[in-house]
Amino acid sequence: MHVRFTEHPFLLAVDPAAFWSWVARQRWFGGKARTVLDWTVCDTLEVGAGLLIALEITYADGGEVYTVPVQWSVDAPEEAIVVEKDGRKLCDATALPEFREWLFRMLQPRAAALRLFPDGNVPVSRVLQAEQSNSSIIYGDKLFLKFYRRLVTGENPDAELTRYLSEVAHFPHVPAFGGVVTWNGASVALATEMTPNEGDAWPLALAAAREYFATGSMGNWLERAALLGRRTGEMHAALAAATEADFAPEPFSEADLEALRAEIARLEVSNREILQGRVDSLPAASGGLARSYLAGSAAPLTVDIPSGAVKTRTHGDYHLGQVLWTGADFVIIDFEGEPSRSLAERRAKRSPLRDVAGMLRSFHYAAYAAEGGTSAEEWASASQGAFLAAWKQAAPGLVAGLGLLPLFIREKALYELAYELNNRPDWVRIPLQALA
Repeated sequence: MHVRFTEHPFLLAVDPAAFWSWVARQRWFGGKARTVLDWTVCDTLEVGAGLLIALEITYADGGEVYTVPVQWSVDAPEEAIVVEKDGRKLCDATALPEFREWLFRMLQPRAAALRLFPDGNVPVSRVLQAEQSNSSIIYGDKLFLKFYRRLVTGENPDAELTRYLSEVAHFPHVPAFGGVVTWNGASVALATEMTPNEGDAWPLALAAAREYFATGSMGNWLERAALLGRRTGEMHAALAAATEADFAPEPFSEADLEALRAEIARLEVSNREILQGRVDSLPAASGGLARSYLAGSAAPLTVDIPSGAVKTRTHGDYHLGQVLWTGADFVIIDFEGEPSRSLAERRAKRSPLRDVAGMLRSFHYAAYAAEGGTSAEEWASASQGAFLAAWKQAAPGLVAGLGLLPLFIREKALYELAYELNNRPDWVRIPLQALA
C-alpha cells in the first residue's frame, strides 16, 4: 500500500502504519471488506489546537473520503487514542470538549442554538459511545449533533429532508432542524433538537414478538404497529405535497420500472454466485434454505406501472432502527439514506413503496431475531398488516402505487441477503426465508 502524509506538523510525528491500523478498526470505517489500494490525507483544517483531516481512501472498486478530527493530549480517554509518542497521545478529537465547542460555534444558521441556549454560551457536551457509522454528540441535553464520518460534497439528504419536514412541511414527527456545519461544500455535521425517547423501535418490536411467542398475546403491539404505519404515511404525504423542484413528485416511469427490474436481476445473479461458493459453510438452518433457493429459479414478477404511481423524496433507508419511541408516539430519524449508495442516488426521487417495503421487511427480521420459530411468520404478518392498513389511510394519494410493492420487497430481501452473506452468516436464513 502506498501512503502519503502531507507536510503538516501534526502528521510528521505520526507513524503512518499505526495511524492506518487505528482507522481500519473504527466502527465508522465502512471499507473493512474492500481491498484498499492507497490512502492519503487530501485536505486539512486547523481547529484550535487540533486538526480536521480529510482522509481519502482508494479501493480496487472505487474510493471515498472520511473526516478524522485529531488532537494531541496528555489525558485522552483510552478509547479515543490513535497513537502515543513521547508521552503525548494523538486522539480522536470528538472526545475533547474544545473540538465539540468548535462544532457548536460553527453551526449555521444560529437560530436554533440561540433559541435553546439564549445566553450564547457553549453548553456542556458529551459523546455517545454507541456503535455507529457516525459520531453522536449531546449539548446540554437539548441539542443532538451527528458528526458525519464520510465526507461527500453536495447537499446532504439528512439535513435537507430534516429541514424540509420540520420547517416547511411542519411535520411534527421528526426532530426539529438545528443547523449544519459545512467544509468545502460538504456537510460535516447536522444538529437537531433533542427528542426525549425510550430508544428506537427495534427493541420495542423484539419485546412484543417475544411476548407473543411466550404467551400468544399481542398486547397493544398491533396498535403501535398501526401508529407507526400512520406516521409513515403522514411523512410520505408531506413529502408528496412538496412543490419545489428538488421535492415535487413526478410520475413513476417505464424507465424507473426497468431500472428496478435490472437491479433485482443484478442482485439475483450476484447472490447466487456468492451462495454457490459458500453454501456448504453456512449454518445448518441457512444451508437448507440456500440449497432450495439455488435449486429453484426466481419467479418473474410481471408488474406493470400502476396508474397514478409517483416517485417522491423518501427516507431512503427505512427500518425499525430509524424510528424513536417516545413512550407514546414515534419520531422518524436518520434521512441520510443507504451509506453504500452515491449522494445522487440517495437524493433521487423514488417510490414511497420502497420505504414501506423496508419497514415490512424489518418486522420480518424482528420476528426471526426474536427466535419465533413456527410462530415468526404469524407475528410478522399481523404486524405488517396493521402497519400497511394504517399507511394506506394516512397516504391515500399514494395508494395507487401499491402494485409495485412486491418488486420493492424482493429488491429489499435480495439486498439483505447480500449484506448478511458478507457480515452475518447466521442471519442469512432471514432473507432466504422471505425469498422462499
